[in-house]
Amino acid sequence: MSDTREAIMAAARPTVQAHGYSGLSFRELAKEIGIKSASIHYHFPTKGDLGAALARGAAGRVDGGAGLAQRHGDPAAAAARGPGDQGDLAGQRRGHAVASCTASRRRAKRTLRTKTAESTSAPPAS
Repeated sequence: MSDTREAIMAAARPTVQAHGYSGLSFRELAKEIGIKSASIHYHFPTKGDLGAALARGAAGRVDGGAGLAQRHGDPAAAAARGPGDQGDLAGQRRGHAVASCTASRRRAKRTLRTKTAESTSAPPAS
């Protein structure tokens, strides 16, 4: 890993610990390190990339570097898979909720079409 990348992560770590992920600013980090914010974007194209790198580093420090990855897989790989993949319970729940909502909409449309067809095909009352 490059020295600049390490410096960015070293400066970002206490900021995230003190202010949370939302308190992380590429401009402020660049000022603190003494580089341009474009240099941070070179190493970490998005704030999410920097956050994922910090999470990987924290997981390695907490678990000695190997056990967590062996039990739960690489956190970066899990983030790359995205929500809804196997092992992501919240994503699975969101997927089920979307499927349920879609099915409900289909049923409602079908019922509406049926009722509309019935009302238009009924003989006029005399």
